[in-house]
Amino acid sequence: MTPSLMNPLVWVISFIPGLLWLWFVYKKDRFEPEPIKWVLIVFFAGALSVIPTMFVSAIVSALLGFPGTETVSDAAKVSFLIAGVVEEGMKMAVVLVVIWKRSEFNEPIDGLVYASAAALGFASVENALYVSGHGMHAIIPRAFMSTAGHMLFSSMWGYALGRAKFEPEKKVSFLMKGFVLSAFLHGLYNFLLFTQVFASLVLFLLAILLWDILARMVKDADSRSPFKPRKYKEPEIL
Repeated sequence: MTPSLMNPLVWVISFIPGLLWLWFVYKKDRFEPEPIKWVLIVFFAGALSVIPTMFVSAIVSALLGFPGTETVSDAAKVSFLIAGVVEEGMKMAVVLVVIWKRSEFNEPIDGLVYASAAALGFASVENALYVSGHGMHAIIPRAFMSTAGHMLFSSMWGYALGRAKFEPEKKVSFLMKGFVLSAFLHGLYNFLLFTQVFASLVLFLLAILLWDILARMVKDADSRSPFKPRKYKEPEIL
């Protein structure tokens, strides 16, 4: 018997991985850490964004003829358009609306912090839905794969937001590239899970690539911080 969404333990267990990953990313903001209040606001705004995402996904699904994941073509539609475009678009909208124009967003790495917060809030609610449908054990693989995956996918447009905020002449280019990359990688991840095409090997390689990219983005964002001390020491690899 699977637990109910009304069970408080479902929500506690589902949110713990997201909050732990958020703390991990938050500690990477070394020079001028963001106010915890705003990081948590974005986190919970990301959690609430699951609701409009479900409505938009239903509309997109209807326009596509309610595709399933039985065929490769349908799996691609669901993966790249719904998981990739819709979900990443909603998470990005949260950061743009809630924090991007505020004075607290004052160095490039803040894009990574707030993108991760929105993504992990979203993933935490998704965790609760999976746990209520598949049992408490479902949180174990999701904590390390899907929850961290949401953070890594969204870090692409998060890095772009951080660059765009302080290099306005390249804003459109940064935002387009960051969003397209995150939507593609998120879609690819879901597509591989749905189709099981060399899934284990490719997902492992994809995870290594994403962690490497995140490490490089953190280094680059740190190097661009206006709060960087004169004797700057490169951050350790994640």
